[in-house]
Amino acid sequence: MNVIDQAKTHGFIVEPKIIIPTKEVLQLSSVIDSPYLEQIRERRESLKHTRNSTIDFYESFFELHRVPYIVEKNYGIRKVEKRGDVHPFGLPIKKVKDEDTFFGSLNEVAILTDPEPLFYYRNISLSAKPTEITKLAYTHEIAHSQLNHIKGITKDFYNTEVISILLESIHALEADPTERLLYVHDTNRLKHLYYIIKELNKYHSTDNPEIKNILLEGSLYLQSTLEAYELFLLYYYGSIEQKREILTKVQSLFNQEITL
Repeated sequence: MNVIDQAKTHGFIVEPKIIIPTKEVLQLSSVIDSPYLEQIRERRESLKHTRNSTIDFYESFFELHRVPYIVEKNYGIRKVEKRGDVHPFGLPIKKVKDEDTFFGSLNEVAILTDPEPLFYYRNISLSAKPTEITKLAYTHEIAHSQLNHIKGITKDFYNTEVISILLESIHALEADPTERLLYVHDTNRLKHLYYIIKELNKYHSTDNPEIKNILLEGSLYLQSTLEAYELFLLYYYGSIEQKREILTKVQSLFNQEITL
């Protein structure tokens, strides 16, 4: 399913369009592409540590809700599909050999029903060789599990990644007072942003459907990353009350009390 079809299925009110980087965004990309964001070696960690760190983070700040879950089981020659709900930390972790240590995916199934589609989750994919930043990828996907299946909770396509990127950043800050983990996180996230801006600037006029699909997804990450960092800076420099307010707003989203 391409990005536009995914957006329609989720019911976003804004139709996805490719973003053409502004002069200010291009200037930002030149700042990101600098020696100051030097890549440093990531420390290896076990998947158990990855999971426990994310659990500790969410239990310290949020109350998570159970999520829809679908699984297929083989009974002899028969394949039976079961649906239900599970705590998000009960979603199976699928270890992927070639997955980047900083990225993961929440694998969902959309079942087209009338009048609205139903969304279920199968599992969460993470790197089979986790490092210290893989726990941030897990945090990212757990945030998605609280929002992705609820039509209308995220109204704007370009906001889809805001909360997940915000929470991975806050987790990085709170998990390591030395801010080394935050630096490793920012290096990966901002380098990703740099390549997105570069591709959007170079190929935004393409007629190739496959490249258009990639650029639409890039547009989503561009907008979401910029907005997430704006919120994170408010958190980073904010008072205890301001930090609490941001966390409370996120919880209100998880509770379906407000929309994004």
